[in-house]
Parts: sequence; structure tokens; C-alpha cells
Amino acid sequence: MANVVKWFYVALVLLLSLAGQAAAAGEKTENNELTWPEMTSQHKPWAYWWWMGSAVDQANLKHRLKEYHQAGMGGLHVTPIYGVKGYEDKFIDFLTPKWISMLTYTVEQAAKMGLGIDMSTGTGWPFGGAMVGDEDTACKAVIKSYTLSPGQKLNEPLTDGQLMSLMGCSDKGTIVNLLDKVKQGKLTWTAPDGDWKLYAVFQNITGQHVKRAAPGAEGKVLDPLSTESLNNYLDHFDAAFADYKNDQLPRAQYHDSYEYYGANWTDNFLGEFSCRRGYDLRSHMPAFFGEGETDKANRVKCDYKETISDLHLEFIETWTNWAHDRGFITRDEAHGALASILDVYAASDIPETETFGPSRLPIPGLRIDPDFNDTEPDILVLKFASSAAHVSTMGLTALESCTWLAEHFKVALSQAKAQIDQLFVAGVNHLFYHGTVYSPIEEDFPGWLFYATTSFSPSNYCIWHDIDALN
Repeated sequence: MANVVKWFYVALVLLLSLAGQAAAAGEKTENNELTWPEMTSQHKPWAYWWWMGSAVDQANLKHRLKEYHQAGMGGLHVTPIYGVKGYEDKFIDFLTPKWISMLTYTVEQAAKMGLGIDMSTGTGWPFGGAMVGDEDTACKAVIKSYTLSPGQKLNEPLTDGQLMSLMGCSDKGTIVNLLDKVKQGKLTWTAPDGDWKLYAVFQNITGQHVKRAAPGAEGKVLDPLSTESLNNYLDHFDAAFADYKNDQLPRAQYHDSYEYYGANWTDNFLGEFSCRRGYDLRSHMPAFFGEGETDKANRVKCDYKETISDLHLEFIETWTNWAHDRGFITRDEAHGALASILDVYAASDIPETETFGPSRLPIPGLRIDPDFNDTEPDILVLKFASSAAHVSTMGLTALESCTWLAEHFKVALSQAKAQIDQLFVAGVNHLFYHGTVYSPIEEDFPGWLFYATTSFSPSNYCIWHDIDALN
């Protein structure tokens, strides 16, 4: 047995030696598949870079970019958010000429250091802001039903929003469209013979405002189901970028996770439904309300959801086409959308997913903060984005990583390393730390802070002096 083991190791050493010689020979051949690829900024970790109040200046931008470069970062994603109290006089409104000049200066300085720059197509998240009026904001459906007996009128006012449909259905199978019988929120129709049930669909704005909006961009969120509203929104970016060349602007535009809460309707939804599904939804209101035969109700609801999916997919495709026409690529976090997640991820250039909280990996000595025991990333969710990249033959899968592994200044790089290894296994190859905060040099520890952790910032002395090793 000892001889067998001995000769096994002799053979192993010989094989390793031959492999080493082959690798050495391969280094001399430029096109050899075994040679190590040239390192680019895409291979290195990037980070979300929160511009608090967009209170940035050129001296601090240049200094911080050098620090990120020296730490082995590949790039930064500019995300303007709310500002720090007491510094209001330094705030710069989003998309103003001064704000654009700071962005283009950042791109210029970053390029000299081999750093990439991306930006959100907005501030905070999701899309929206001061430029979004009621006609372009996210909408929701409000459904109500009423019962009437023969000769009875509806006394309740129909004022729960913009009335999009009002259908009457009798127990004898008669269906009537009553929308034109409504005057100033009052139904003028009297129920004829039979028992009647009325089905009303109202359209309301969700009322949601942009989360963590930056100065100059506070306002309602955009309708994520309307390409017309999107184009109106993007016109403001076109105006801001009009005087700049492609190489003065960021690499990518970014759409954050689908957090358009309650957005399940849009203008002309009924017309879009009829065009795409081949029948009038208004003629099947009982099924839409979940009444009657279960199979029919399920099919009608499925068609409704398919239509929502189609509309949001076209929203993302329109945004990506807009970006391409202006020299950008796109990153999109499609999860959460009321849509075919695989299709929506694949509609951007770089599909991106995210993690929240630590994975309790069975690694001896790995620290898990007890305050975060209820959160754990799901490996299958992590693979949503990489699945889209694989079937669409994309080169990159991005990930908003290491979010809230623990509270500020309580995260060790060993915790981040364990999470990142799991992300690689899930097919992620374009890492974005979540995140780092722009903070002026003169600010003492802990510097400016954004509530979302983990803090991959130069002011976080607990980890910054070693972060180049992790990178």
C-alpha cells in the first residue's frame, strides 16, 4: 500500500510539472486560451457611491477617486440621495448644469485612473422625481362591486378615482356597459328586471414618492408600465446631457429594484389588454374580480398579469434603447417586477441582483451578527440574474452585494469574503459593494454616513487599510 501511495505522489508531481511547463509555453502564445486575460476595471469590485445632497466638489472628488483606485476598486456607481443636515448651502440640485459638471469631472478624473463610472437614471430609487406629474406617475387599480334589484338606482357616488370601466351583469347573463351613464360621479341608470351586479374599475395614482431622493429630484415615482411616461421623463436627461460627448458621460445607466409599490395599472390599460390578449376585459369582469368558474377566473387573471408583464418589459426595452442611442449601456435589477423576470433581466445589458443580510455559511469562526438572524440571501434568487445572462449570452452578471451584513463598523472583511465567494458560485462576475459614501476630507471620523450598510468607505478605518487585499 505504501508503494502505491508513493507512486501516486510521484505521478502527481510529474503531472503538475508538465502542467507548469505547458502553462509557461502558453504564456508565449498570445492567443492561447490558457493565458490569463488582461485585467480591466470590470474584473475588480465596484461600489455604490452615495452623493449625499450631491454636496460634492472637485478637490474632494479627485482625492476620493485616488483612494478608491489605490484600494483596488474598478469603478463607482454615482447615486445622489438626500443630504446631510447642516450642509444645505452646499447641496447641488440634480441635473442642473453645476451637477452635470461635477459628474463629467468625475468621469474625466476616474478615466485617468482606470476607474469606471455608472449612474442611476434618477436619484434614490426607483425612477421618478420633480419632473413627474400626475399624468406620468405610477397608477393602481381600485375595484369595487355593487348589487342592485329591479328598479333600483345606485346611490353611492363613483368617486374612488378616474372611472375606467363600469359593467353591469344580470343573473340572466346580460352584460351592459354603463360608463356613458355616469355623470359627475353619479350613475343615472336604473336596473331593469333581474338581479344585477355592477363592477367598477377606477384608476388612482399610487402617491408614492422617490425613496431617498436627492435635492432637486423629490417627487412622485414614474409609471413603470408606460413607455410614453418614460420618454417624457428621459427628455429631462437628454436636455441635461445635450452639450456633452459620450466619453464625458458614465459607462452605464441603472434601474434599481422594482419598488413601484402598488403600480398595477396604467392609462389605456384596457386598450392594451384587448390588443395583446385578443378580447375585451370588460366583458369578463366577474372573472377579473375572481368570481364564477375558478378556471375561467384564473385564466383571465393570468392574461391581466401577462399584460402587465408585457408593458413593463417594453418599459425596460425602451430605456435600454434610449441608453444605447446615447452611448450608454444599462444595468437593471428586475427582481420584484410584476413581469417575466428572465425576460426583463435580459432586456438590459447587465442583469443585476442583490443580497440582503448574511448567509449563515458553515465556516468555522465566521462571525454572524445576532441582530441579523432573520435575513439570509436565497441562492436561487441570486441565480435569477445570472440565468438571464447565460441564456442571453451576456458577458456580465452584476450584484448589489454585502448589503447589511451587520450595522456600521461591525462588519469584518472575512464576512464580506464569504458572501462574495457564494456570489461567484451563483454566477456573479461583476461585483458592486453596497456601498460607500462621498465624505469631504475635512470631516472627522466617522465622516458622512448613509443608513444602508455595509460601509466600504475610506472613513471606515476598521476595514479600509486591508480592503485592497480583499479586492
